[in-house]
Amino acid sequence: MAFPDSVLIVDDDPDTLVALRDMLRYRLRDVRVTTRESAMAALDALRNTNYRVMIAYLRMPEMDGLTLLRHVHQVRERTPVVMMSGVTEWGLTKRM
Repeated sequence: MAFPDSVLIVDDDPDTLVALRDMLRYRLRDVRVTTRESAMAALDALRNTNYRVMIAYLRMPEMDGLTLLRHVHQVRERTPVVMMSGVTEWGLTKRM
């Protein structure tokens, strides 16, 4: 199923998910926003829905954001992914 104006947000922090979801819904009223609390749940969602973009936190317990990014591009090759982090980690840039 495809939703042309849809966003998937992935973060293990429920408060961050609520804040981002509410901000996007307020600013982009016609956009469908879906949230998931784990990388595995996000991959399941991507298998069923073609999101316009995915926003994912870089550091999650079961799978880090860079590993998730590789899996996302295997499932949905053309889905843009925005990675976010509250920590400056220059070493991660080299891994990409």
